Parts: sequence; structure tokens; C-alpha cells
Amino acid sequence: MSKKQNIQDMLEAHLDKIVLGLIGLISMYLLWAFVLGNPYGAQVAGRKIGPGRIDLENRQQANQLEDQMAAPAPRREYDLRLVSEFEDLLRISLPQLGVARIIPLPGAGEELLDDDRVYPTPEIVALTDVQVAVLRGAVFKPVEEVSPDIPYDAVETELADLDLVSISGRINVATLYQNFQQSFNGPRLNASWREPAFAKPVIARLELQRRQKHADGSWSEWNTLPPTQIDPFRKLKEQTPMTTEAMEFGGVMLWLKQYEDPRMQVNLLQPAAYDFASGQTGWLPPKYLDETQTILRRQEEELRRQLREERLRARETGGDEMTGGARQPATRTPTRTQPQPQPRGGLTPEPTTPRTAAAARRERTLEDVLRDLQQERIDEQTKLENRRDPLLVWTHDDTARQGETYQYRVRLGVFNPIAGRNWFRDDQRHNKNQVVLWSAYSEPTNPVEIPKMLHLFPTDMLVRETGNGVKVEVARYYLGQWRTQEFEVFPGQTIGQRTEYTPPAPPAARPGITGMGMEIPGMEMARMGAMQGGMDTAASSSDPQTVDFTTPYMLVDINSHAEWVANFSNRSEYWQMLYYGPDQAMLAMPVGSRNWPSDMRRQQEEIKNAEQNAMPLNMTRTTAQGMSLGDTRMTGGMGSDLMMRGL
Repeated sequence: MSKKQNIQDMLEAHLDKIVLGLIGLISMYLLWAFVLGNPYGAQVAGRKIGPGRIDLENRQQANQLEDQMAAPAPRREYDLRLVSEFEDLLRISLPQLGVARIIPLPGAGEELLDDDRVYPTPEIVALTDVQVAVLRGAVFKPVEEVSPDIPYDAVETELADLDLVSISGRINVATLYQNFQQSFNGPRLNASWREPAFAKPVIARLELQRRQKHADGSWSEWNTLPPTQIDPFRKLKEQTPMTTEAMEFGGVMLWLKQYEDPRMQVNLLQPAAYDFASGQTGWLPPKYLDETQTILRRQEEELRRQLREERLRARETGGDEMTGGARQPATRTPTRTQPQPQPRGGLTPEPTTPRTAAAARRERTLEDVLRDLQQERIDEQTKLENRRDPLLVWTHDDTARQGETYQYRVRLGVFNPIAGRNWFRDDQRHNKNQVVLWSAYSEPTNPVEIPKMLHLFPTDMLVRETGNGVKVEVARYYLGQWRTQEFEVFPGQTIGQRTEYTPPAPPAARPGITGMGMEIPGMEMARMGAMQGGMDTAASSSDPQTVDFTTPYMLVDINSHAEWVANFSNRSEYWQMLYYGPDQAMLAMPVGSRNWPSDMRRQQEEIKNAEQNAMPLNMTRTTAQGMSLGDTRMTGGMGSDLMMRGL
């Protein structure tokens, strides 16, 4: 057999295997080219991805971008050399000349910048004539953040009860400016050291501190209070560092320039107060608020004297004071007269001696108070450096809690223009890192008692077959007015609940108020003011309202209590209710008004008088602080007076 024949036989024997091998190779190529090689994929971020994963990859990239946007920005390390250069640029606005270029001047040679300057630290004057007052009522409370772009009078508000504590005092701004002039621009300084920019004091703080009285009579530590919720510069004040170590960037001049804004200076010295929908006078500084209350009480006594004289004349002439039989008195209505409820205990004041015309002219009126207050106020155009009289300043505390007793003190803070520099005397180097120079604290004020807004009055026993209970009258201060409601309570039940409350008729609609055809002066103006504010006096005063009389107290039991009086010769026995308080203590209170302490009876009587004399809320918000000459408010009735007396 030849060799050629052998090759042919071998090919014939393995032809099928060769064909299958070629087919396998072709199949492998086709599998790679059209399946495994992903010929229909797309390039995403430098990678070839199949159509089924394109959406998944895009979604993952989107999530990563969202996480990066939500994460805080990486902190940048600032070069402190740039900060000093920026401060020098602010201090010297002219461009720096080349150090190699010397301009010869007649009689003077080359002058070098002296960095060895030393300034005496100016003394910060303390506040004098510090006074404090509390004003309670329904206020327009913001429900959104107040800022310089959205001030308090432009934000959305809701009515809420508030005890606003205001502290006022006086600052001798003339002395303050003189101290800064002597320290930074005085004649005793080297001429090259004098800096007029440093010589203008910039107010940084009117810091208010408070301490609370404990149950054992001791006082807590002093705590600094935050700005009020209506302060448009609240965030800036909270972010301002008090030491140079706390500064993350910039220097003291960077913060000082922000506080130089006249709006900021007015906000620091005479901040805005809440708009009150209730109250007789609106907000006033403590000095003028006390005087206003005195004038209103004097006008009330004068009005009652006129009414008594008119009734006496009606009896002498045989007229009927309830049917208008007597003529209306010809006396002039006192200026801004506003009727107030009767004094404590409902006692009628003793008749007063009629005042002469000369005495009446000497007495101050509400117009005098408002005129003096207007002269005390400052605005963005006020030049404090030209003021010679001590400036009236004030600040507020809107965090006081009912039933607590506080003391306050205040001090003035002024920016330290050379903070962080080595320009202090050796005995004053402790001020080097202090951004703010402080005055001494004022003396602590007299204790300020914040009245309670909730009282319980057990009036009578309930005798039932299933067990005895108590009738409890719940008095709650709600939206500027006192509301009372009686509940039948049995052991194991919570005292009070949310229920409908029907206010009593307004004073002008009740018999006896407008006797002899003479309406109390100011009553019609109060109704007109309420209607102009968008309220109907009849609807707002008499329509049922939903008031939450729920209390944190639970009735536990009623037991008999005996007391021995007069050297154990007389025995007094009465029922008392035992109830559980929120402080997890068992409390006891006598049942029946004749068994109450005298203070408790007085409280109930005053609350009842306040409830009977309550007037509709004034829903017209005022943009100016305090009263205006045309603002006659009676909406608070006795409620505001109760608050001032410390009920």
C-alpha cells in the first residue's frame, strides 16, 4: 500500500471528526461574537454594559450623586495669613505702595509701620435705673421662622398665651463714646496709633440672665437667656463667637461690620415686643407700663366718683337710674379713659375729693406717657454719638413659666476692636481673646412671680349612692381671658375636660353698666376697635367656644378633716378633697368657699370679676410698639391687672 493511499484512508476515516471540529470552532466564534462579546452593549463610564444593566447603572450613579449633595461640604483649611491681609485691607483702604519706593517729604524722612502700639481698654458703662415688669395676655405668636427678610409683622402667626417679662434700664451713651474716644483716638496716644474706626463703640449684646427660686427658698445658678422667638437676628446672635479661639474664620472686624448695621443696633438696644391681642395698653417698657397702670386706676376712680354723684343727684330729683330718669353728667370724659374692674374683694373705693382745674393740669395723662416714650425711642437714623441724655434700653424674656419666681440681671457688651492683637497693656492682657468687652452686671431685680394660669376651687360635695364626689370649678387663663367651668368629679377621675364654654355677655350689654343712660367712656371705642380688627363683638363674646379645661390632677378621695382653734377650745370640721398632682405628690384642698383660705377666696373673686368684664380680642396687629394715642383697648379686662398683682 502506498503512502498516498494511507493518507487518503486516514482522511476518509477521520473526515467526520474534522468536519465536527471545524463546526465547533465556528460555533465558538459565533457564540463569542454574538453572545459573550456583548455586541449590542453600550459604553457607560468607560465600561461596556448590556442593555439590561444600563438603567441599573444609571440609577446607582444618581443615588451616589444624591448622597454627595446631601453630605456636608468638606471643610476647607483657611490660611490665617490671608485673614490678616484681609483685615489690613479693611483697615487701610488705600493700596500698599512699594516698600522700595520712597517719596521724600519736606521735613520728614522714611516712616515705618509701628506694630508696638498699646491701647488702654475702654470701660463699659453699666446699666442704671433697671426695672422689670410682666405682661400677660394673648399674643400673635409666629408659626414660622422670623428673619431679617421676613420680619415678625410679615410672618404667619397664631394666638397663644404668653407671660412676657421685660427688663429696662438706662445707658449713658455719651460716657461710653467718650471712653472709646480716649482709648483709641485720644490726644495722649501716638498720632500713628490713633484709629477713628476703633473709637466708635458697636453694641454686641444686652445680655439678660435669670435665676429661679426653688421650693426650699434657695436660688439656682444664673443662666443666660436666648433671644426671643420674634428676633429677626436670632441666628446671627447665636453664631457670634465670644472669644477669638471660637472663631473658625475671619477676625473680630468681620463680625463687627455685621453688627454696625443700624437695624442690628436698634434691635439690640430696643428690641421689638410681641403684638398683644388682649390687654389694656399693649406692651410698654416697665417704667411707662407702671405709670400707665397708675393713670388708668386714677381714671377709674374718677369715673366711679362721677357715677356715684350722678346716682345721688338722681335720688334727690326722684329719677330712676336704671331707666335713664336722670340727666347725663356734663363732666368731660377723661382722656383715654378705660373702665377697669372693681378692686380686690369687690369693695367700692372711698369717695375722692373733686380735683381743681389746676390740680388736673398738673397730673400726667396717657398722652404725656406716650409723648415721653416716643422721645425715648431710637430708629435707624438716630445718631447715638450725639445723644447726651441716658438712653432707655430694654430686653425681653419669653420663656418664663407660670407659677415660677425669677430674678433677673443684665449687662452691656461692646465689641473689642483689637481682640486677638498684642495691643493691650500688661494688666489688661486678659481681654486679648475677648471678642466682647462687658460691663458689670446690674443688681438683681426684685423677685418676679409669674402667675398661674390654672386654679381649682372645690365648691360643694356630691352625695351619690355609688359614692361621694366633689363639684370642682376649674379656672383657666385661655387666650388672654379667664374662663371658669364647674365639673362633677368622683374618685379615680381626672379633674376637668375639654368642653364647650359660653362666655358671659360683654359689660355693655349687662344691666347696671349703662345706668341712667350713661355708658362707661371708652366702651364704645373698644367695640369699634374690635370690629375694625375683623371681629364681631357680639359673636366673639357670647358664642360657645371649645376650651380645654383638662388638668393634670386626679381626684383620689374625700375625707373629713378636723382643726382645733383658739387654744384647742373650738373644733372645726370640714370636708377636703385629696387629689394627685403631676409632681407625684398627694395634695389636699378644703371643700366649700367658707372653708377656703382668704387668699383662695380672693383669687376666685378676682377671676370671676375678670371673666365678667372680659372684652373681645383686638385682632388688629400693630406695627409700632406699645399704645398709640388712638388705641383704646379693653380686651384684657381684669386679666392683665391680675397678672400685674401676682395672682
